[in-house]
Amino acid sequence: MPNNNIANVIPFIVREHDGTINLSASVDNFHSQLEMYRKTHRTALKRVASAVNSVFDEHRGTSFNLSAIQGFALTKLQATPDNWDELSELVAEYVRSDPNFEIRKGRGGGVRRKSDVEAAAAAESEDVEDEDDDQDEVPPAPLPAQVASTARRQSSNPPRISTVPPRNSSRPPSSRAASR
Repeated sequence: MPNNNIANVIPFIVREHDGTINLSASVDNFHSQLEMYRKTHRTALKRVASAVNSVFDEHRGTSFNLSAIQGFALTKLQATPDNWDELSELVAEYVRSDPNFEIRKGRGGGVRRKSDVEAAAAAESEDVEDEDDDQDEVPPAPLPAQVASTARRQSSNPPRISTVPPRNSSRPPSSRAASR
């Protein structure tokens, strides 16, 4: 059974004049190519990270499915048909690998940025604390004259008349309605 991975290694092999493989030169060749790939990949991921985070900045606290994030981010990256697949895979890779994103499945699921969720929870807890402070305060009792005038006004209101306009009967009645 032939080894299919050998085809991936062949471009990095450095041979001596007699045809033998120079192992250290081959490893150095692979290492330099890998370093070059890592630099370009890191640069592309930085651009992707900026685009994905700007999508979540515009829609704070919203969860999206992965394809929606890809679409919004690719629009921000000004992707073309030539690089659409590559950038789409990078967006998915970034979202799946970044610990700042939470992926949930099922109803109410999607991808959410954890920092937005935590910020919303902190704001909500501050609102709850403010509401607790409001419950301690007792509103002042109304003066007796105010109570009597309010009660009088409520009882003197006329009954409400329907504001729905009458039905427009410009058409003659149907034969069925006319027979009734």
